[in-house]
Amino acid sequence: MGSAAALFDKMEKRNIEQDNVTYHTMVSGLIISKGNDGVSELYQKMIEKKFLPKTRTVVLLMKFFWLYSCGRVQQAFECSKQMLERGCLMSELVFQMLERLLLSSSDGRVGLIARARALDKEVKNIVPPSRECAI
Repeated sequence: MGSAAALFDKMEKRNIEQDNVTYHTMVSGLIISKGNDGVSELYQKMIEKKFLPKTRTVVLLMKFFWLYSCGRVQQAFECSKQMLERGCLMSELVFQMLERLLLSSSDGRVGLIARARALDKEVKNIVPPSRECAI
């Protein structure tokens, strides 16, 4: 994973844009090698760069924050919310996964489901659906 991270950093220094394949590969590797800290750090970089990942990377991040990291429910919700705020629609399957996540959290985040659904409805009214952007 060290050489992959070094290559990732070199790309950044040389202004070579990282794409979804790059981020997805890094997230997958970090889950195995560094766990929570590594993935959280990369996720923060994605947010700072306003990088919009494709569905499989979003789902991978949501699963990671849900399955592998206690207390990361809010980050999974925020990840979904950012996609909606950028005009990407959520599939029913992703909503169901998010709903299960929120309902299973011990700190009662059920209200977030309604917020996500309302935001999705708002996006659908403003933005025509895009096959490339739907999650």
